[in-house]
Amino acid sequence: MSTAEDGGTDIDLDFIISTAASVSIDKTLGDSKDLSVWPNPAADQLNWNIENTRVERVELISLMGQRVYESDRPEKELPLTGLPDGVYFIRISRDSKLWVKKFVVSR
Repeated sequence: MSTAEDGGTDIDLDFIISTAASVSIDKTLGDSKDLSVWPNPAADQLNWNIENTRVERVELISLMGQRVYESDRPEKELPLTGLPDGVYFIRISRDSKLWVKKFVVSR
């Protein structure tokens, strides 16, 4: 800090911020061809299927990254009531695998 010519105080704002962080993803992406989603675009209901896979969690994510639906007891038919028209992603997970597919809500 120093005194300015006008009698005020100058504040030295030069500083260094140093951060060290590691980011890891604990799930690997499954082949999106294994995940079927229909109809697309959807109006009131979205159907999905993954052959020979027990699913643990289903989430619907908005284009802005907001989770708009999630279930630990996934149904193969998801109601879209209340979702505004737009682009969304269905994210399905099991153990260390994750499947993601884009779909559109349009009425």
